[in-house]
Amino acid sequence: MSESQSGGGWVKLWRKSADSDVFADPHLWRLFCWCLLRANRKPRQVLVNTGRGSTVVTIGPGQFITGRKAAAEELGVPQSSFRRRIEKLEKLGVITKKRATHFSVISVVNWRVYQAADDEGEPTNGPTNGPTNGPQTKKEEKKKESKRAHAFVKPTIEEVRAYCLERKNVVDPQQFFNHYESNGWKVGRNAMKSWQAAIRTWESNDFPGGGQTKKPEPIKYRA
Repeated sequence: MSESQSGGGWVKLWRKSADSDVFADPHLWRLFCWCLLRANRKPRQVLVNTGRGSTVVTIGPGQFITGRKAAAEELGVPQSSFRRRIEKLEKLGVITKKRATHFSVISVVNWRVYQAADDEGEPTNGPTNGPTNGPQTKKEEKKKESKRAHAFVKPTIEEVRAYCLERKNVVDPQQFFNHYESNGWKVGRNAMKSWQAAIRTWESNDFPGGGQTKKPEPIKYRA
């Protein structure tokens, strides 16, 4: 692989890659990894020889320029094998290939999606249909897990009703549900974080149907 085209650095692989059709074929998997290693991380212009001269080609992140002969030599396979396998990757939807007379521009599909940004501030990239790539640090994984754990999940009307019964309040579950369903589950301009907390607010504030259940006053008898 030429340092001038890839720009050095490293790429990332997801464990989900092991479940892909590409991973199931060792030849396709090797070729796909080669594409990841060849792909550029930043937009750049490349001078390409065309036989009668040269031309400047602009390529973006996740793209690289190659020719069938040069690629086959680099991979140590016959040109026919390279052509057949690269076409199969294209059919599987993990790469696209734009053909020119003397070269091809290969793009890794969804490169930005799966190559998470690293400490050097590189763009994020990778494919979805085929092998997914992009291991994360433990700190990043914990941060994402924490966000998922605290992500707001809209309740069902049954959950609202059950919670109101549990708290023995007089909040109208249907009215509460309809109110927030109509405004996209927002409190003011902010997204709701806890619908249970919202119900408790309805209990204590002057919302329609809100207010704690009042205890009956004792009956007074005359002496």
